[in-house]
Amino acid sequence: MKSSKKIIAISSLVVASTIAPLSQAMETEAKQGASFFTSTILGAVAGGPVGFMLGAIGGAYMGEQIKKADALEDQKSLLDGAEMALSKSQETIARLERELLAAENDVTNMQQLAVDNLKFQVLFKTGQDELSARGKNKVQALADFLKQSPDLLVRLNGHADPRGTDKYNNVLSDFRAQNVESDLVAAGIEVNRIERQAHGAQASVAPKGDLEAYAMERRVNIEIIDPSIQQDVALH
Repeated sequence: MKSSKKIIAISSLVVASTIAPLSQAMETEAKQGASFFTSTILGAVAGGPVGFMLGAIGGAYMGEQIKKADALEDQKSLLDGAEMALSKSQETIARLERELLAAENDVTNMQQLAVDNLKFQVLFKTGQDELSARGKNKVQALADFLKQSPDLLVRLNGHADPRGTDKYNNVLSDFRAQNVESDLVAAGIEVNRIERQAHGAQASVAPKGDLEAYAMERRVNIEIIDPSIQQDVALH
C-alpha cells in the first residue's frame, strides 16, 4: 500500500512538472487543470475514494479561484490601457492648446508685421495732383487694409519737388494729399480716420537739377497710426 502511495505521489509530481511549459495562451486552462488533477491525486493518496472526491472538489474550487484571479488581472490590464490612452489624450490636448496659443501669437505678430512693413507712397507727375492708375490701385489696397483694421488711422503727407515757389508747392502738395483722401473716402474709409498734411518742398533733399530725385519728391507718403499703442508707423 505504501509503495502504491509513493508511485501515485511521484506520478503527481511528474504531471505537475509537465504542465509548467505550456504556452501563455493556455495558461489559465493549464493552471486550472493542474490544480484539479493534483488535488484529485493527492486526495486519493490521502483517503482513497472519499479522498478522491474531496480532492476533485478542492481542485475545482482552486481552478475557479484561478479563473477569477485571471479575470481580475485582465480587467486590470484593460484599466491600465484606458489610463494610458487617457494620459495620451491629455498630452495631445495640451499640445494642441500650445499650438493654438502659438498660432494666435503668430497671427498677432503677422498683423503687426504687416503694419510695420506696409509701404505706401503715391507718386505724381510734374505739376499734377491727379492720381495715376497705379496710384489709384495703391490707394484702393490701402482702403482694403484699413477696412480690415478698423482701429487704425491714416495720415497723408503731401510733398512737392523744389521747383517753383513755396506758395505754389504748398498748394500743390495739399491737393495731392486731398485727392488721396477723396479716393479713400470713396472706397469707404471714414473721413474722421484720415489726417492730411501738406509739406510743400520743405522736406526736399534732392540735389538741385537731379530730375530723377525730383520724381521721388512729387509724392504723398502714408503713415498708419495705431492709437492703442500711441505709436506711428511711418510708411515711405
